[in-house]
Amino acid sequence: MASAPALSQLADYLEQHGRATRRRLCPPASFWEAAGQHLARPDDLDGLARAARARYRLQWADRLGRRAAEAGQVRALLAQGARCERAADWAQAKVLRLTPRPMHRSNARRPGSSWIRAFFSSSGDRI
Repeated sequence: MASAPALSQLADYLEQHGRATRRRLCPPASFWEAAGQHLARPDDLDGLARAARARYRLQWADRLGRRAAEAGQVRALLAQGARCERAADWAQAKVLRLTPRPMHRSNARRPGSSWIRAFFSSSGDRI
């Protein structure tokens, strides 16, 4: 009878110490490139975009956030719209509004999209 391989587990205090010391470290550029190329699920793209923004990898955050929004991730789409609003980039906000996306009907009625409604209703466009 074959014996099971010996397993070892890192002590809790070492794991906590390692987690605390690595918390602020940022993955190298090769990680962001590989993740950007291979991730396909909108929720994963959005989560990674938020992680990139938290680590001030703003170009990666923008790329990943755009891909998540294009894939229909509502939170990413709203975040893109809010950034356009802060930058007063009304042309890009209009593109975001007019580009068809595979979203569920219930997601389109969320209160977070009120900035889009307010902008386009005040500019005379119809929603």
